[in-house]
Amino acid sequence: MYLAAQHQGLVTARITPDNEIIVLGNTPTWDDPEAVTQFDNQLFVADGTAGLLIYDITDASSPQWLAHIDTPGMALDVEAIPQRTFVLDSYMGLVVIDNHRETGQMVLVR
Repeated sequence: MYLAAQHQGLVTARITPDNEIIVLGNTPTWDDPEAVTQFDNQLFVADGTAGLLIYDITDASSPQWLAHIDTPGMALDVEAIPQRTFVLDSYMGLVVIDNHRETGQMVLVR
């Protein structure tokens, strides 16, 4: 599992059968992450003033940075579906990002 941990970045962890959380590592982000969501092999991080960060998590133990989309204010929350990514932004409210997965491009719709 992945956790957004302020001042620690993106934390990779697992839960044992005894419900213990074992931290496997952490990946620094550009700011203080507020929220994280996973879709397929990609992890979307609402990273405060840095906006949206996207990581490839094909290797779950080592997230690899893929992309950054700056949002007008602070990215506070994120949710992703096949064609869209939704970011709750402190300035704009709901920011909608059109995912062009076939070309690897993402376009800020606002």
